[in-house]
Amino acid sequence: ILLPTDVRTPAERARGAPVRYEPREPLVVTGSRDATLRVWRLPSPTRDAPHHPQASDAASSSNNNSSAAAAAAAAAANPYFARTLEGHSDSVRAVAAFGSLVVSGSYDCSVRVWDASTGVCLHRLEGHTAKVYTIVLDPDMHLIMSGSMDGTIRVWDWDTGLCLRICRGHLTLVGLLSLKHDTLVSGGADTTLRIWDHPIKAAQRSAAPAVAQRPFSSIAGDSVSVRRSALAPAPGSNLFAAQATMTAQQAGNIQQAHLMQQLQVQQRANDQIHHQQLLILQQQHQQLQNQNQSHAQTRSQDLSLAASSPSATTGGGGSRPVELADLVHTERHVMQQHTNAITCFQNDGIKMVSGADSTLKLWDARTGQFVRNLLSNLTSVWQVRFDNRRCVAAVNRNDVTYFEVMDFGV
Repeated sequence: ILLPTDVRTPAERARGAPVRYEPREPLVVTGSRDATLRVWRLPSPTRDAPHHPQASDAASSSNNNSSAAAAAAAAAANPYFARTLEGHSDSVRAVAAFGSLVVSGSYDCSVRVWDASTGVCLHRLEGHTAKVYTIVLDPDMHLIMSGSMDGTIRVWDWDTGLCLRICRGHLTLVGLLSLKHDTLVSGGADTTLRIWDHPIKAAQRSAAPAVAQRPFSSIAGDSVSVRRSALAPAPGSNLFAAQATMTAQQAGNIQQAHLMQQLQVQQRANDQIHHQQLLILQQQHQQLQNQNQSHAQTRSQDLSLAASSPSATTGGGGSRPVELADLVHTERHVMQQHTNAITCFQNDGIKMVSGADSTLKLWDARTGQFVRNLLSNLTSVWQVRFDNRRCVAAVNRNDVTYFEVMDFGV
């Protein structure tokens, strides 16, 4: 659904540029296995009369020798139909939008950028060597991030169509992407979740003011116990949202200082484990590349072309050519606890909940550390969503679907 949105960039807002709302009216964009996208006007519940296609029309369409022509005729008869976006040669798997800009990812290995208001294809983005499964946008920097079955995440400039970064790490399909708080999270069929720094922004997390947060282990109720103080929320409050500066100087509490020291030692040990896991994954990735030499050569050619392109520029608007080191981007954390492809996840910058195989898992999104299983012994996990207080998961147990509702405040 495309609602009228102020499409000015942060720089335009800062200098007081006139407000620009796109599109002019609410729209709906759909992608299909017929390789097309269709644009519809979103009906108004107060101004528009209900529209119900006749059953006879559906029957005649199904009996028509040309199903595509029948579908086009049925769409044209719909008072809310606006236009068809044609160009892909295979199923449209992913659709993302901002303002009037629509981005589609397809099984034809390409990403296309469209103007939904006119139906014009602005860019055809090529570089992936397998099906494109997921797309996420960064409206502030005019960036497109696409995940593919080739195991890579590509970052594109939606104004120029240039590929600015290639994020490598997953061993196979990247099926899910999320961009929150300048952090990119990807979920793959290789059973891992990966946390990436923003592929373009050069802000260093170490340069940010140090704010000690409530230890995540105590929130999850594991073996680390935190003494309650004025800085610690009372039981039943929203522990995930609690953030407090807990340095020894500010608190003036020897017990808290000792606890912080223990947590720092534990964190360093966790960092070493994550580093070892990353090295193992990199070795596995190298072995996979050696087994498929032709695929690796194609990737190398992509890198060489992008690195030598004089028109490719960095994402900050500068004119420096993209170096080879700029193009390839590696993850900050690799999260390994699932034993099957990731089917869903949500991240709010502090906590992350993911579903796969037979479990729903909780993670610390700041460190990539596994915290605990929220649900287990499931047949499958379909979807998960949470807010500051509650988490809702659609799961299946023994061929019966349930909605599990959990309260973080308890």
